[in-house]
Amino acid sequence: MNYKKRILKKIDRLATKLECFDRHDYGMKGFLSYMMSDRKSNNLTIFRFNDETILRNPAKYYFGNKVAIVFQGPVVHEDNFTVDSIRMVRNIYPDICIILSTWKHGLLDDEKHVLEEVKCIIIENEEWGDEFKGNGEKTGHLNNQLLSARGGIKYLLNNTEVEYALKIRTDLRLYKPNFIQYLLDVLKMYNGKERLISVAFSNSLPGVPFHLSDFVWFGKTELLYQLYSIPLRTEDELKYIVSYVNNTEEYLKYREQISKIMDKEFSDIKEDIKKINLKFMLLYHEESYIVYRYALSRGYASDDILDQYPDFLAREVIVLDDNDLMAFWKKSLYSAVQTDYSIKMENRFSHAKWLHLYLKEKAFGE
Repeated sequence: MNYKKRILKKIDRLATKLECFDRHDYGMKGFLSYMMSDRKSNNLTIFRFNDETILRNPAKYYFGNKVAIVFQGPVVHEDNFTVDSIRMVRNIYPDICIILSTWKHGLLDDEKHVLEEVKCIIIENEEWGDEFKGNGEKTGHLNNQLLSARGGIKYLLNNTEVEYALKIRTDLRLYKPNFIQYLLDVLKMYNGKERLISVAFSNSLPGVPFHLSDFVWFGKTELLYQLYSIPLRTEDELKYIVSYVNNTEEYLKYREQISKIMDKEFSDIKEDIKKINLKFMLLYHEESYIVYRYALSRGYASDDILDQYPDFLAREVIVLDDNDLMAFWKKSLYSAVQTDYSIKMENRFSHAKWLHLYLKEKAFGE
């Protein structure tokens, strides 16, 4: 990265941080406090939103063996983000099982020492590696996600009696006070013993089948394990993706088709979707790959999958919005400054859109 790009990146990050504080009405005092403590080691006050006591002197909640949290993915060393996220959770939930399921050689010695102090179980998985999807395409890491999430959840099944589990990326935080109780209450509200909660971010696309965000999932431990026990994406499937991407004419046509329907209501564009290469779509998009194969494992038929998709949404999942949990995504400093699309609720598959499907299905059942 050249000097000019580094300067622009720093300006962008500062503007984004200011926007975060403005969005959450924290005020100048909080921003100045942040700037003064930005580079302190093991800083537990970083990226504070509404109330600094959530980090310094939080209320404590006890769930015992009922709930566990699995942090999945590579450790974010900058600002001690991942380690401090785990310390935050331990401050709030003193007795739950917390797991970091990451890659071998990804943890620094001092980070490992801190995690051991807060009784975080560390699982170091073999890294699968990059998944090349064609020239100019974003590198995939689907199999890394599946393996690391599966490793953490499998530990819970084999070594604990934990009833519910939360899977969250290592570059995310949830700032909602007592978010665990909130998630449990949502499951009760929608009779969710056989449902998984998906938290909608900007990668929850209403017009692309099964394209639910893979950032945060919550539910019964067995169901969460079923979600992440789907087959890994194979080399032959990756070769198919690359060959399709390299067919410039067909791939540009696909991109045009997807861009026109991605934020539309599924019921309005189902016939348009049938004109798209469904095989490529369900292989290429990591989010669709995961949820589609989970649907198959739940008994939905592959030859009728588009017609069954609304039923799957209404019966198998609950969709919440990222704002419901006060979610913060470190990777892109998730805010209005990053991209207008990040917070446009009408462009994503939101809780409101899911609720409409749920009530429609419930009324039909009655």
